[in-house]
Amino acid sequence: MSKKKIVLPLFIVALMVFSIFGVVIGSFSNDQIETFKFNGYRFTYDGTIWFTHINNQRLEFTTDPRQLEGFYIGDIINKISNHNKVYLSVNPEDNIEQEKNIFIAILSGLFNKPIIRACPSDNQLCENLPLKDCSDSIPEKELVIKLEKGDNLIQEDVSCIAILGDRNYFVTVLEKIRLEVLL
Repeated sequence: MSKKKIVLPLFIVALMVFSIFGVVIGSFSNDQIETFKFNGYRFTYDGTIWFTHINNQRLEFTTDPRQLEGFYIGDIINKISNHNKVYLSVNPEDNIEQEKNIFIAILSGLFNKPIIRACPSDNQLCENLPLKDCSDSIPEKELVIKLEKGDNLIQEDVSCIAILGDRNYFVTVLEKIRLEVLL
């Protein structure tokens, strides 16, 4: 038998042996899946995302639900639920358009009501949007939620909520809202 005919089969056998060896060694690695119970639901961390299943639907969270347990979001859930209209007011100069869109998508889906885009003050970039600030809110009728860059805090009034923060803080607020509403 020639050397060329032996090299290819030996290469394939070696490749298969080392592949099996890699799978066996990989199964003993430290990347073990973490699971725990939270509010009666089993959460799993797969190394990148936390998830649970509700009614055969997978719910994903970027934040460990145990870390959200003491996270303060005020009375935002009740206020959104108890108002006929909800305005999300964002100054376009803050450059948080992506965060605004995520808030609108998640809140409208969770509460099954439209979240209306608005601006807090007159601005050329707000020509086609209603102007809504805390002074425009009406108890039990019109809630104004303001997103602003700031110091990671929530300020509440009767029918106005200002969420000041950075992208990570906005995501954490939404994760906490989702956790509270869905579980």
